[in-house]
Amino acid sequence: MTRSSDSLAALRDQAAAGIEDLIDVLALGASIGVQRTRPDDIRRPFRVLRGFDVSGIADDSHRLAAAYRAVAEQLHRLPEQQVRLGWGWASDSGAQVLGTVVDHQRRAESDLHVLRTLSDATGAASAGIDQLLRTWYLTVARLSAPLVAGIPVTEVPQAIVTGLLPPSVVVDDIASRAHLYFTTARATVDGVEEILSQLDRATEGMDIDPYPDDPPPAPVHLVVPRPPTAQSPAAESPPAESPAAESPSIESRAAESPSIESRAAESPMTADPVFPPAPLTEPSSPPVTSEPDDVDVPFRLSEGAPRSGDHPAPAAPEPPARSIPEPPAAYASEPRPSRPLPEVEPVDPSTSTGDLALAGEQ
Repeated sequence: MTRSSDSLAALRDQAAAGIEDLIDVLALGASIGVQRTRPDDIRRPFRVLRGFDVSGIADDSHRLAAAYRAVAEQLHRLPEQQVRLGWGWASDSGAQVLGTVVDHQRRAESDLHVLRTLSDATGAASAGIDQLLRTWYLTVARLSAPLVAGIPVTEVPQAIVTGLLPPSVVVDDIASRAHLYFTTARATVDGVEEILSQLDRATEGMDIDPYPDDPPPAPVHLVVPRPPTAQSPAAESPPAESPAAESPSIESRAAESPSIESRAAESPMTADPVFPPAPLTEPSSPPVTSEPDDVDVPFRLSEGAPRSGDHPAPAAPEPPARSIPEPPAAYASEPRPSRPLPEVEPVDPSTSTGDLALAGEQ
């Protein structure tokens, strides 16, 4: 540090040299009725203030400010590097590295905030202490001047004896010096201690606080297992299936139930059943309900059926598998007549067996 006339070190050396002169002045006052002050009491405030490492606090403030500028300069380049990394490394590993860069950026921002807080607080404390010490050192330099009422200390007793200098003036001058010295010393010491206390409170816990993205440590609790009781809830039962999932739908039951065509295909008939020709336009009718097999159906001959004496129709070849049209609703749901059945002519033995089987099935 430069030892210039206005530097803190130069002012401290000047005040330290004037302390001995101040002791001589206060000793002169004790000889003419001023309250006596011990030399050790005069030197104590100076020793207390010398114990504060004000120059070290100032150096720390400058280093923290330089660190803040360096980190801020590097942090401003991180977004550009992040964009370049995202463009040049497009893969899963690149995404992980990019996440690491983002996490590092957050930590750097947190560190930058800590550096800024420390730098500002330390700089303010250093400036405040420097101002207090400068003021007190200048005060001590003025109070320790070896003059009393403009007369050198060594000539004051002779001036009092000759009547050139009234004793009351000498007493007031020396007493005011002692009071001002101790008052300013006490105020300076208290001010420096308060500034350092504020600095400690401002920076307390900064080195142990977690980063913003790090969760705080969870407290450890000792868990003692207890035996199950009768009121403990039962094991969670599996969710019951919905009724819609248990009961099959109408479409699935209809698909599983045998239809009229499938039952007709499974019957032991050797020839296809012959139905009367269906009309061109079929009227809309309710769904056909199949009757039980043991119900007798009246045997009727259609107009186009062969009679006795005619030649039997040759058996038609079995057609390929195809869907058999359902009989009209008029024939399927016709009620049983209440009148007696008409007489049917005896069947000629020459009638084909296919017609007889058809009649029996119906």
